[in-house]
Amino acid sequence: MNCIVASVRPSGCVRIPVFAGVALFALLSLTARADENQLAQYYGFSGVELFELDERAFNLQSGDFNHDGLTDLLVVDNHNSCVRLMIQKASDQKAAAPSAVSGRINDLKSDWRFEERQIGVDRQVTGLATGDFNQDGRIDICYIGAPDRLVVRYQPEDGDAEWTADWMVRLPELQTAAWMIAAGDLNGDKLADIVVLGENVTYALYQSPEGELKPPVSLINTSSQLSMIQIADLNGDGRNDLCYLANEGSTRGLCARLQTVDGRLGPELTFDLNQPRSVTLSNVNHKPGHEIITIEARTGRLQVLGLEPPKADDGSVPSRLLQYGIGKASGSRGRSVASGDLDGDGRIDIAVSDPDQAQLLIYRQNGIDGLGMAEAFPGLLGVNDVAIARLSGEQENSVIILSEKEGVVAVSKFADGRLTFPRSVLRQRKGYSLASLETISGPLGVQLIVGMVTGSGRSAELLVQQLTPSDEGAWQPSAGTQDLKLTGIVGSRGVDLMTSDVNSDGRDDVLVISNGTSEKSLQVLLQDENGVLKLAEQRGDLEPGVTSMTAMFRHGAEVLIARDSFVRSMSFGENGWQVTDQFNAGEASARLDGAAALDLDGQPGDEIVLIDTGVRKLRVLRRLDGLYRPWKEIELGSLKLNSSVVADLNADGRNDLLLAGSQHFAVLYAGQSDFSLQELSSYESDRDDAYLADVIAGDINADQNVDLTAIDTSIDGLEIMRFSDQHGVDPVTHFRVFEEKRLVTSSDARGTEPREGLAVDVTGDGRNDIVLLCHDRLILYPQDPGTEETSTPGAE
Repeated sequence: MNCIVASVRPSGCVRIPVFAGVALFALLSLTARADENQLAQYYGFSGVELFELDERAFNLQSGDFNHDGLTDLLVVDNHNSCVRLMIQKASDQKAAAPSAVSGRINDLKSDWRFEERQIGVDRQVTGLATGDFNQDGRIDICYIGAPDRLVVRYQPEDGDAEWTADWMVRLPELQTAAWMIAAGDLNGDKLADIVVLGENVTYALYQSPEGELKPPVSLINTSSQLSMIQIADLNGDGRNDLCYLANEGSTRGLCARLQTVDGRLGPELTFDLNQPRSVTLSNVNHKPGHEIITIEARTGRLQVLGLEPPKADDGSVPSRLLQYGIGKASGSRGRSVASGDLDGDGRIDIAVSDPDQAQLLIYRQNGIDGLGMAEAFPGLLGVNDVAIARLSGEQENSVIILSEKEGVVAVSKFADGRLTFPRSVLRQRKGYSLASLETISGPLGVQLIVGMVTGSGRSAELLVQQLTPSDEGAWQPSAGTQDLKLTGIVGSRGVDLMTSDVNSDGRDDVLVISNGTSEKSLQVLLQDENGVLKLAEQRGDLEPGVTSMTAMFRHGAEVLIARDSFVRSMSFGENGWQVTDQFNAGEASARLDGAAALDLDGQPGDEIVLIDTGVRKLRVLRRLDGLYRPWKEIELGSLKLNSSVVADLNADGRNDLLLAGSQHFAVLYAGQSDFSLQELSSYESDRDDAYLADVIAGDINADQNVDLTAIDTSIDGLEIMRFSDQHGVDPVTHFRVFEEKRLVTSSDARGTEPREGLAVDVTGDGRNDIVLLCHDRLILYPQDPGTEETSTPGAE
């Protein structure tokens, strides 16, 4: 018989037979060679056990799946339409088990340790997680049945019975992704909840105190390419957080939503960890919270990272933006965003249009840490402009929306915990289509300014109306006003209106802004002492050069206008538009799409923020010696700017900056530091051809410390590392799991196996073992108890 002898510790060895196929499984020596780290003597396995599985089995999980106190395993086996349970047998059953070696030299049967059972499924399973989902003290399973079913299978009271009890719900628009489902306590009630990644939203299903799963709650995604979702306490506050990857080829990479003190999932944090090969969460340093263990895609370097909490009230500028999802991008004009107090609590809220879904998204301040998650309320289809204002005679703010598709302007109010369905107050004039709206204050109170367009191209005409409500609630032309008709201002993508007191007379004026190519880029409507808008004469030779409202920001009586690599601050007077200052990016690759002004340093005067989508940064300029000079840079990420808002969004008395994009908006909270990733240790193999693909975290030598076992596909094996606070990551040894004859012979050729692994006790001795999925086998390396002299590394 052909065999391989594998020395595992000086105390023993094991023989395993060879079986046919491309793979030859072997356990090579873990005893340190002369040139290896002497830590290897403290690690070892008492043998190797093999168990036959389908070669496409995946999603290896552990848990007590028959309530006998022993740890079992499961895998998804779509080839046989089942979830395959591997129930751990008691050690006294070994003697009665048949031999794993058959009479034929290459015919290898499974070892004795597990009893295989099946849970039949009627759909292809794309992801699976485990947890107690009905509070009966038993581990259940939940899985995604393609294309859109979340199924929960409850463990029976009799551990040997069939898993027949189930519960299911349809979750629309799921996108198959690696590790798309996870389970854990996400609201601090000590009950297992379920979270599932969808294409546009992440579904959270919270468990009720009665042990039932509630209807899914939708958390709007900031990207349509999310994967590898995990649940763990990242910041050490005792509450589980949500962690996942954004795989859209952007600079984002690792993302997290931290659970708040009131049991909510907060906005998305993004970290500079670009497209890692893998992410493993584990508490490796015995301090509160889990560490983040990653492998860099470019260098193959293993990193152990910890989440560093923000410094309280240090007055610094955050280094990153907080992300809030608004849903899939729609239309050429993007979403409309408005700010104002909607629920009467004195705090500024945000309203965002959702044209395709006929709804309005509201982000209310929660009174703790800023804006909460989106609340969706039904509305009109095709809304392309939104405003929030307190209309004349009203005690509370209203939301005013304009729907080009439905041809109406409508008003909605916040009452009884929700937005009322919009009530139509104006219908578009025959032959015209609604284009934009604004509100102004002045001698006639609050007026609604509505723009309508007729015609197309150079012959397009803009009709501007001033409206006020009558005593009966109907909207009518404001007293003393008449329709204004403007030509040459309608751009190829329409036209927008913006309120600004451009002449500093205390009355709101209106800027008419071309969106796209047109004969005129910007026109000014000045409000006179009677509240009537009149077209201002355009004097002077200097054109503002505006191509969209995105490029404009009102700053007092002045307007910031972004153009290519610079931003101009401009004012309007008797001589027309004049430049009062200019701020240059000073970099050839810069592309300034917008700008903003707000106090970021807590000192008198505003800072200037240049929104640079060319280098994907916010450039913050601060006034020094009479000139604005570069001060800070903040990562912008993949956001494509549509509009910006400056308002106090966390009720701390300071203005914050909101940047709205096509699929999410981002907030820079002024005077507030943020979480950061700190590298605790790193390791890079001294083997040039090493390819670390994933990391298994767990104590595999019973010294009460977490070890890191990397799957190294360049050697079709494993590399073991030890982590300590004093020394960080130290290499222990590496060994090949199997031999494979490949059809390629280049030096950089590597396989894809082993593909998954766990460090878990499946032998019932209280010591973690290594379990691997590799080709068509599950491989078990039972941890060797060792001897008194070699069982624990000495203090370093």
